[in-house]
Amino acid sequence: MENIGKIKEENQILKKKISELEKSLKTETFEKDKANDFINKAGVVLIALDKKGNITLANNKACQVLGCKDDKLIGKNWFDNFIKKEIIAEVKDVFSNIISGNLAPVEYYTNPIWNTKGEKPIISWRNSVLRDEKDKIIGLISSGNDITDEIESEKRLIDSEKRLQTLSDASFEAIFISEKGICLDQNHTAERMFGYKLEEAIGKPGTDWIIPENRDVVINNMKNSVLKPYEVVALRKDGSTFPCEIQARIITIEGIQLRVTALRDISVRRQAELELKQSEEKYRLIADNTSDIIWILDVESNTFLFVSPSVKKSLGYSPEEVIKNGLDGVLSPPSIEYLNTVVPQRIERFKNGEREIFKDVLEQKHKNGSNVWTEVHAHYYRNSKTGRIEALGSSRDITKRWKIQQSLEKSEQLYRLLFNLLPYGGEVLDKKGVIVKCSPSTAKLLGYELSELEGTHITSLLTNDSIDIFKSKFPEILKGKALTADIKMKHKSGKEIDILRAAQPISDKLGNVEAVLALNVDMTEHRKTVNELITAKERVEESDRLKSAFLANMSHEIRTPMNGIMGFTNLLKDPDISESNHQKYVNIIRKSGNRMLDTVNNIIEISKIETNQIDLFLSDVNVNEMVEDQYNFFKHETDKRGLELNFSLGLGNSSSFIRTDKLMLNSILTNLIKNAVKYTKKGRISFGYTNDGGYLKFYVQDTGIGIAINRRDAIFKRFIQADIEDKQAYEGSGLGLSIAHAYAELLNGEMWVESQEGAGSIFYFTIPYQQVAQNTEEKLTDSNEGNKPKINKLKILIAEDDSISEMHLAILLKEIATELLSVKSGDETVKICRENPDIDLILMDIKMPIMDGYEATREIRKFNKKVPIIAQTAYALQGDREKALQTGCNEYITKPIEKEILYALISELVNNSK
Repeated sequence: MENIGKIKEENQILKKKISELEKSLKTETFEKDKANDFINKAGVVLIALDKKGNITLANNKACQVLGCKDDKLIGKNWFDNFIKKEIIAEVKDVFSNIISGNLAPVEYYTNPIWNTKGEKPIISWRNSVLRDEKDKIIGLISSGNDITDEIESEKRLIDSEKRLQTLSDASFEAIFISEKGICLDQNHTAERMFGYKLEEAIGKPGTDWIIPENRDVVINNMKNSVLKPYEVVALRKDGSTFPCEIQARIITIEGIQLRVTALRDISVRRQAELELKQSEEKYRLIADNTSDIIWILDVESNTFLFVSPSVKKSLGYSPEEVIKNGLDGVLSPPSIEYLNTVVPQRIERFKNGEREIFKDVLEQKHKNGSNVWTEVHAHYYRNSKTGRIEALGSSRDITKRWKIQQSLEKSEQLYRLLFNLLPYGGEVLDKKGVIVKCSPSTAKLLGYELSELEGTHITSLLTNDSIDIFKSKFPEILKGKALTADIKMKHKSGKEIDILRAAQPISDKLGNVEAVLALNVDMTEHRKTVNELITAKERVEESDRLKSAFLANMSHEIRTPMNGIMGFTNLLKDPDISESNHQKYVNIIRKSGNRMLDTVNNIIEISKIETNQIDLFLSDVNVNEMVEDQYNFFKHETDKRGLELNFSLGLGNSSSFIRTDKLMLNSILTNLIKNAVKYTKKGRISFGYTNDGGYLKFYVQDTGIGIAINRRDAIFKRFIQADIEDKQAYEGSGLGLSIAHAYAELLNGEMWVESQEGAGSIFYFTIPYQQVAQNTEEKLTDSNEGNKPKINKLKILIAEDDSISEMHLAILLKEIATELLSVKSGDETVKICRENPDIDLILMDIKMPIMDGYEATREIRKFNKKVPIIAQTAYALQGDREKALQTGCNEYITKPIEKEILYALISELVNNSK
């Protein structure tokens, strides 16, 4: 009872320490070294498992109880190695509860485990879950106390009365309780053994159960309180006799001394002793005739007690010679040195209760001087008679096998050298998939130490998909088939690595697969390169497809208006054409020309965007005025289509002057509003801007056809309209939105769209709000007032390399010119200008041979800074006007040139130059 109480008290102390340990492990400030020291010094078993049941932590106590070293435990599966099959389902159910977070019913749990020594200690566990930094359950940690002795003690305590009560029924001995030699009680065994019922036995002298010849011995031993067992012949009720062994004890109950006597029928033992003697004769006969050497050694004195005759054949010595010479006489010096090192440790473990069978290979000396290699098996036991520790063992001559093994080891060393030098990874797996050998390159590839990988199951290094591949392929390899597979392995950091894995079975001489050799080639960079090439190829193909579609669309957009121009130009040749038709055809030709000009401008502009040739030309811009101009420009078109057109301003007039690229901003608004007008059949179009902090946020909203969800990102891409299938026949190059989007980014803003198919769209774009002081800008009027300049006749130089364009200008200028001079190159322009200082106006084509218009203008300005020069070009691209003005031109006009606009510019320049 005192021992049981002490065990319970120690158990409570251990549980308290476990609780303190768990709290310490959860404390961030707990130092690692102290934690490790505390864990390993703890008197409890500490085990941590991952979610697959593999051991990730084991302290010294766990290693001791399980009979394994730490490096052999880590990575082992708890259920496969330490739980008996009979209870594995029950224990796995407990494990599943913990991992799923249902800890309450299994926080405390007791079960037996199966260690490597064949023992089955009972452990009382306190279970907790392990969580990562995201509070996700990644495993469990259990602290356990070996309560095997406690359980047994408690069981004995709980069952003591029952056992005492049933001892009589279960015991093989006849038990009598007597006072002063008179029987007071007996068990059922006594009744069966002697034939007396309890009521017959009570009150009888104890000697009635002994033959008369032995009664004096019994009486004398009773008087002298002899406690040692002794043998007599017992007498049954029916008069039969049998040999028995008597042992008695004196107990005191409530002050009364009682004698408990046990009588054991030793008939069977006597028979067993006889059979044992016969058996010993048989085993001695076997020992004398077996080829293995059977021996018994007193390990404390290294003295042989018995050696079988087979030693003569193996070592050339007789058994008597070996016994005389002792252990040192038959072993080589290295073997003696080896045994002197390991035997004391083995004896110490034996004294501590460990029972082991030792296997060694020792070098022994033959009587003829040669060396003999022997395989020795032995185990220790304590002689029951002498109390000394002895070893019973056998020795087998393995000299031939040993030499072969040495040769194999040399071959294995060569194999190991080659294996370790592999530039790619490799492992040897056993038939269960456990890594038994790993190359350094594999460890390096996966970020592990070799010791961390060897003994680990290969599936712990694979992704889930690759585990499925392993499970399907591995059985085929074990059947002798070599296979390759693309898999993913997990780096220690968690990164996935693409692997080309080749597996080859390793077979014995009979063709039985013993292991699997797997080689790994890191395909990460290769596959990355391949994927990049595939992506690049797809992009090129997509680009080619889109550009082909774009070219087809551009062909359509150019040929369609060209068809109108050429077709209706031919109709104008008819001398009988009416005046109304004449004007109608001219308008159609003009409209077709504007459409083709818009297409060409967009193509050239998108080309400049693609080649990054767009420059910003910042100036002071009145945003409110630009919005109103857009309204006035598109109002006629929307009214004609029956659409409502609205605009709103986000700033007052005094705050609406900003620093930006005027042409780009105007182009963005124009393209977005034009796009809205094109795709809106009814309803309204609203546009304007708001002040959004450091940005102006513009919008253009329509009630048009809307944009499908899968096309919203595509509408801003180059050439995309040409790739839209089943679209309605909307004319245009499809580049407007792409140009607008590019301009918004160039202005340090962004553009996006919100749309619902069939219900309209809202396009947004932003530009930085860089406010400047109010500026008064003079605008050219589009009205006819003043288009005819009130000026004297002019001497005009036309610099134009295209004959048709030169003829067109001459016709336009004949009303205001007294003299027209024409040249076809820049150098001629400079020469004529030097020779005619009285020239009143120069119309300078930008693109001319030998010397372009920019260079010609710079040369002229060196000697004539006053003559007005109007740059004329068919480029009409972003930045062309600014570039012309920077080189010395006074104004800029784009082809095709309209008479009213040209006359307005001439009037302004000529009048200002006077």
